[in-house]
Amino acid sequence: VGGFQAVLDKYPQAIPSIRVPNTTCGIPREDAFHIFRHPVTSDLPWPGVILGMSIPSMWYWCSDQ
Repeated sequence: VGGFQAVLDKYPQAIPSIRVPNTTCGIPREDAFHIFRHPVTSDLPWPGVILGMSIPSMWYWCSDQ
């Protein structure tokens, strides 16, 4: 199986054989294993991770107690 290092090595090569006309769809991103991605050009920017997910999650957790 290879463990986590095998996942890191093989994930960038995980490209589907049949793709839609959009050439970027289905291709793994270079920053796939980074939590803090580019704040503007990424699909999940780090300000969204910090402000858009953490604060509402904390609010939900506190109000659910």
